[in-house]
Amino acid sequence: VGGRAGSPSGSDHGGGAAARERGAGQAHAAGALTAAGDLQRQALQAWIDIHGEQHMKVAASHGRLGSILQNDGAIDEAEQHLHRALAIASAIPDSSPASLLEVNVNLAAIHRRRGRLLEAATLLRTVVDIRRSEFPDQQDALGHILEELSDVLTAEGQHQQAAETRSQMIEAFQRAFPEEALITADRHISFGVWLYSAWFRTSTRVADAEQHLRQGLAFYTTNPLLQGRTYGTGLLALASLLEARSPGDPEVLRFLEEALASMARLHGIQSPEYARVEVRLAQACAADGQDERAALLHRHAFEVRAAELGRNFRPTDSLIALASLVRGIAQRKEATADTYAVAAELVELMILYAPERAELQDLHGLLIASRDAADSGAEGR
Repeated sequence: VGGRAGSPSGSDHGGGAAARERGAGQAHAAGALTAAGDLQRQALQAWIDIHGEQHMKVAASHGRLGSILQNDGAIDEAEQHLHRALAIASAIPDSSPASLLEVNVNLAAIHRRRGRLLEAATLLRTVVDIRRSEFPDQQDALGHILEELSDVLTAEGQHQQAAETRSQMIEAFQRAFPEEALITADRHISFGVWLYSAWFRTSTRVADAEQHLRQGLAFYTTNPLLQGRTYGTGLLALASLLEARSPGDPEVLRFLEEALASMARLHGIQSPEYARVEVRLAQACAADGQDERAALLHRHAFEVRAAELGRNFRPTDSLIALASLVRGIAQRKEATADTYAVAAELVELMILYAPERAELQDLHGLLIASRDAADSGAEGR
């Protein structure tokens, strides 16, 4: 397109605008956002001087400037340029919607950030439609946009639509990575966890959640070197699901054991992450009648939490969990002397951190008496 009257040669000026845009892109990629913004503003003005306001070069330049400003935290100005880019494109009859794909994505992110969820979902649906029609081979990119759309729909309360969108996301990643790559396994696990959230606990959704969790975990079983945080999350979610459905399911303990081993590999056995899973396993052991092991697990978790928090430790939640377990042991006539001894040690820890609680002294005395009685009974037999 030739230059406007009174403007420099269109080709010369256009070359300068393109060069500035390349420089802006390089500065943007390097994190030099102020320099990137200055160069992109110069490029935008150059395109306007050549083509006027209504041209796709100008629309694209507004979009690039909006992206730079968005990353620089200038959200109000970024939104203005992104809206301007879409407005120009919509007024040009032969413009291609695909040319401003990222503008829609960036503007959707601003709408979502500001709580305008309906507007965000509308733009993301537009992106999904464009990607499906114009870029059918880019299933990876489609999967990421579907994931964003599902998150927005969830925040908007459109749970059924969100679930359907996440299913489409999984399908897109499976097409992109037919050999069941890591990214697909992670999405199976995250989808399973998401389906099992409180508002979706119908029998159908729980079954779907279990299927996705098992499918994602199966990948890590055959690729143990890739096991990381998501693997542990999946194990804990599947254990919770199975326990809620059937408390005596033997797989519950197996998955919790593996989750604990995963935390040990990732964080070490003295980490808060390990202690949290240790408490979860202790609760399952207690429910399974493994009182002594439950007490030992609780004790270690209690010590880790105390060491982590130091002098400011206020172990209210730990004390409640321990007290419940210990009192249960104290009331059982069939417990062994070793079990009573471990429980007594737990109470001693509780007394250390809550010396003002007189009932703990009484409980400690009861456990010591029960331990001695169990010892005497064993000797008598």
